[in-house]
Amino acid sequence: MFDKRIRGALAAVVLAPALLFAVPNPIPDPFQAADSNVPPSGAGAPGTLKLQPLAGVTVTWYGQSCFAIADKLGHLVLTDPFSPSLGYPTPSVLPTLVTISHDHPDHNYTQPFAKNALIIRKLGETSAGGLLFNGIRSWHDDQKGAKRGANRIYLWTMGGLRLAHLGDLGQTQLSKSQLTALRGVDVLFVPVGGVYTIDAGEAAKIVKQLRPAVVIPMHFKTPQLTVDLQPADAFLHDTELPVQDKAAARIDLRQDQLPARTTIMLLRPVSEMENAK
Repeated sequence: MFDKRIRGALAAVVLAPALLFAVPNPIPDPFQAADSNVPPSGAGAPGTLKLQPLAGVTVTWYGQSCFAIADKLGHLVLTDPFSPSLGYPTPSVLPTLVTISHDHPDHNYTQPFAKNALIIRKLGETSAGGLLFNGIRSWHDDQKGAKRGANRIYLWTMGGLRLAHLGDLGQTQLSKSQLTALRGVDVLFVPVGGVYTIDAGEAAKIVKQLRPAVVIPMHFKTPQLTVDLQPADAFLHDTELPVQDKAAARIDLRQDQLPARTTIMLLRPVSEMENAK
């Protein structure tokens, strides 16, 4: 009897701390399942990050195909930085990551950023800084690269949004595998100026294939650009979609504030807005 009492007392002493600090209902993680509003993208969901807050992103256009995309976690992705010979000033930002769609001078000027940023210029998945990028093979022309070579489409999730940058896409339509990979895109950066990429009408067809919430035109003629491209006007007309002319270089986007219908959001280069002040 005495031994049983001692054993019972010892068991109570051991269990007491566990009972004292037990938490019956775990505190919910605010970043858990943050992509629950993002449509599935097939097995593995390339370019999707599972733990991303829904705080959105800020998108800033510097001209051509170069955007700075920042979230609330300190990520700053710079896409396709251009050579100064293009007519635009070099972006005065400190990116953490830089994506390069192909190695032409108006898309691969990494010298100012290479010291502090990770440069992503490959196909397939790249995990960096808590973000997952998927480089998708595509072509810079409509002849399977025979004229201008290959191009990489980059897909990633950031701030709860699924983004796709088409680079210098020259294909007049996306393949089945490309469509599968890009399914469920929220924000699409698409070239519309023709000459070296798809033109306005072809870009409109790509948008119709993907049906993103937001379309941001790029790679078109502006007053500062030294390259001869078509202006964005034809694309704005050909898509027959709602257009929001932001008259600004920067916009904020959130998953819970995306338009119900595909909408074009037209930006101005940073330098153009600064010159207008």
